[in-house]
Amino acid sequence: MARGDPHVVLIPVPRTLAVPLGLLTLIFVAVLAATSAHASEEDALRWIEAGDAAWAGRAEGHDGRGGAAPGPIGRAVAAYRAATVADPGRIDAHWKLLRALYFEAQYASGTGPAESGALQRAIAATETAFAALDARGEPPADADLARLHFFSALAWGAWSRNEGILAAVRKGVAGRLRRHAETVVALDPSVEHGGGHRLLSRLHASVPRVPFLTGWVDRERAFPEMQRAYEIAPDFPGNHLLMAVTLLDLAPERRDEAVALLQRVARLEPATDSLVEQLALREEARDRLAELGGGELTPGPGDREPAASPAEAEAREPAASPPGAEAREPAASPPAPR
Repeated sequence: MARGDPHVVLIPVPRTLAVPLGLLTLIFVAVLAATSAHASEEDALRWIEAGDAAWAGRAEGHDGRGGAAPGPIGRAVAAYRAATVADPGRIDAHWKLLRALYFEAQYASGTGPAESGALQRAIAATETAFAALDARGEPPADADLARLHFFSALAWGAWSRNEGILAAVRKGVAGRLRRHAETVVALDPSVEHGGGHRLLSRLHASVPRVPFLTGWVDRERAFPEMQRAYEIAPDFPGNHLLMAVTLLDLAPERRDEAVALLQRVARLEPATDSLVEQLALREEARDRLAELGGGELTPGPGDREPAASPAEAEAREPAASPPGAEAREPAASPPAPR
């Protein structure tokens, strides 16, 4: 409207009520930032919930031997990644993304370029996660921080196996793994069934001792660390398997104990909430028994038939047949302890 327009009525504002324009701008920006932050937190929570639902269904389409279909875990990865973008300070979103990426690499990518690509994505995600941790300001809960270190160690450990242990040593990965594992133990030794102790055990048992690089490696620490993990979670089949491997590596005179533990894992009835992972453990135990000439699997007292994959189930007699009945094919799936 033109200056001096007779229709404009200028109302004087008392100086006591006048607010500087700069202050109004700051207030507006602060309100906008608070609203945006709240929206980001809500978005991150929704993405985490979607990721958790996809993670719970990660076994859909599994092959019955420890292999997973890429679709379900891919949805979990996408959701958790979106959560880390929406709210980078959510450390739980970061460790859940690392867990999903590790699962994708180990169980849903096969071997070769697909596995290498998945591992590279996992390594990149570890770097992003710790950058977000540094920018966060205040530390997260110990349980979340412990899991961030644990799944970062798993990602780097899988990368090391893929690239070769000597390449990992030259790049300082062994020392990184050790620091992650020791942090897990310091924060929460119960994480992932004694996972920090399990990691330390394998490092001391398998990493070559190279002066100035891995002089900290001590074979005598491998068994005590594994024993601590076993004491924390004595029923976890991963602890049974790695205890057996540790005994075979470092105490060959205890071969019978190792074989008994392998037999136990080989007869495993996988838990439904970690079906793919435990099927993979079962397959590895059977492979190691075959290498050892461990003989046929024999049922222990009270053993019953393990859970089968859909393909195995089709080949069996109806579920109404009692376990151990002659009509069931004994070689199709060995019995497992209750």
